Amino acid sequence: MGIFKSFLDKFKPTEGNSDIIKDKKPDGDSSELTNQKMVDELCEHFEYVMRKESFEDVVVFPTYFRVLLTSSDYESRKSMFKIIVPKVIQKYYGIIKKYKEKYPESLIKVKYWLFQFSPCQVEEVENNGSLLLVRQGHVTSIAEIESPDVAVSTNTPAMSFNPGRVSLRLDKSIIDHNNCNIDWESIKGLEVVNESEFRYKYDEDLDDDLKAIDSKRMSNEREAIAELRMSTSGGNFTYDIYDTLVYVSGQNDKRKGSSFIKLPIESLPDSCLQIKHVGNGRFQIAAFITTVLNQKPMKESQGGAMQWENLPNNSSILLDNSIGLSFHVVK
Repeated sequence: MGIFKSFLDKFKPTEGNSDIIKDKKPDGDSSELTNQKMVDELCEHFEYVMRKESFEDVVVFPTYFRVLLTSSDYESRKSMFKIIVPKVIQKYYGIIKKYKEKYPESLIKVKYWLFQFSPCQVEEVENNGSLLLVRQGHVTSIAEIESPDVAVSTNTPAMSFNPGRVSLRLDKSIIDHNNCNIDWESIKGLEVVNESEFRYKYDEDLDDDLKAIDSKRMSNEREAIAELRMSTSGGNFTYDIYDTLVYVSGQNDKRKGSSFIKLPIESLPDSCLQIKHVGNGRFQIAAFITTVLNQKPMKESQGGAMQWENLPNNSSILLDNSIGLSFHVVK
């Protein structure tokens, strides 16, 4: 860990970095995150990825973006996301037009732009042995060339991608991870916020009129990819699964969001089960309490030591020796 931290420390801005523009408050504070800074940093990262990945006469660019901010920056900027995103897309279209002169072809079948903004409570988060820096006054953006392997993106802090080109923007530094999966389970202190996901239809004509872009915002309504069912004396319950990773808890779980399934049972602890979609209609399950899957006892996970097992369609799950569940793939 120390090696990675020392490596990334070399990229931290210093007072002597003349290429770093600082937006200062009247009192001289250089850590303020402004709308313009967010637009500039997101566009800088977008163009970096396009410049790096385009080749011959083929233009390549990212379409999916996870944007991490400190909790205070998130709170101060969250009301502006819906205004910032169309402007960022407008800038992206301008950048693509510029590159189209040199790279007239595109091998990417683009359907939509997808942005997810999330607050992070810690400054340094581990990601597969590396450190991501989430610093006051800046955005840490993760750009993916292709969208996730589900039709509509999720709102979860733990998310798997198809192997592909992933680029991380850390302050003014950029580190590439080729052919890798980002393990969002390793990122602690990341909150789930439903209202901060934005999808806009991609315009093949690259129409950069702001009103035209804003009219293409897509609904966040999503189709379920699976469902969890429970039958009790009090009735039958069906819980739709939309997200790549869902947490199954008892009714006392205070967390909110579509990635949290809360069974009407007080005795169950938070996140006693986790279910994740690993692609192509395949799912896995991990248990933190006594669980029987298809009449076979499961190994219990402890802390970050996850014991994932395959979760076939139409599986039966016995939770805590008393709670019967069934799992069904619907998409």
